[in-house]
Amino acid sequence: MTILRHLAAELRHDHAVTIASFDAPTGLPGVTETTLARPAPPGRAWRIAPMQRAVALARSVPRSLLQQADIVVALDCHFALALMHTRPLSLLYLSLSCIPRQEWFATAPGLQRRLNVLQYAWLERRLAALAGGLLASSAMHSADLRTHGIWRPATILHPVFPAAPLPRTEGPLTILAAGRLEPGKNMAALIGLADRLRDLPCRWVIAGNGPERAALLAQSAAAGLEDRIHFPGAVPDMQPLLAQASLFVHPSHYESFGIAVFEAMRAGVPVLCGPLAGVAAMLGGSGEVVAFDKPDDVASTLRALIGDPARRARMGAAGQAAAAAALAPGYGAGFRRAMAALP
Repeated sequence: MTILRHLAAELRHDHAVTIASFDAPTGLPGVTETTLARPAPPGRAWRIAPMQRAVALARSVPRSLLQQADIVVALDCHFALALMHTRPLSLLYLSLSCIPRQEWFATAPGLQRRLNVLQYAWLERRLAALAGGLLASSAMHSADLRTHGIWRPATILHPVFPAAPLPRTEGPLTILAAGRLEPGKNMAALIGLADRLRDLPCRWVIAGNGPERAALLAQSAAAGLEDRIHFPGAVPDMQPLLAQASLFVHPSHYESFGIAVFEAMRAGVPVLCGPLAGVAAMLGGSGEVVAFDKPDDVASTLRALIGDPARRARMGAAGQAAAAAALAPGYGAGFRRAMAALP
């Protein structure tokens, strides 16, 4: 939704923009919004849930929207079937993530993982084949698409957007994490880290919502960490939390880019993230790439950073410089160039 809102806000000034989405309307003036009916639960067909969702979308997207548009921008590979049946004049596939790769980490090992990967690989290949242009969010994302059989060249366009960060505020040393609370984001790793660092005067904030919220709250309570780990739920604007954060920790198993990490860099907050985040390539001296499957090593890194405020300050400044360099080309300008290159 972050990308969708920024794109709509950029394009509405000189284009007639229509958004078709499951999500609640953005409320942007001058934008027409169509809220699509969500697919029914898969029931007995849960093993083919990705394809079932694609079929439901093909039935619910008004064909007139696709036929009348000069350019259709697809942000979800589930739209592949709808676009196969009603091919628009021009189609741009803005891939938010390499979904087969993402599903490999988000689904428990076994038959369902393999089925999900195969279905998503097929959907992504079909949509990429239909599109006149393909956008990826990072070099790692582009390489992962090729690994899964999408050989057409992808234009790299980092999903980075400017914001006016709030002034840094003094307060208790705070370790912040943000993301959807689901298995692929690996937020459970933070409970173990908080337990290892319970002797230090720091508080933890895990922002976000999702299917793992109840389990994370229970895990935190079982470890006796309720007074140290806070779960504020979904946060529409991360800037106030980032203004108070001393460190940002992103334990996700896989991120084609990692907008949350970039937002922390932009706000001057030092970052720890895993190696399979596309944004890691631009960290420079603004963060540390760590292996969250080695919690003792991560805890040692955190302990050293917590005890070295001068180093954290240097890392924060380096993050802001790297973010400014990434922002300079402008997402809107890059997207307009991709539209202009469509056949």
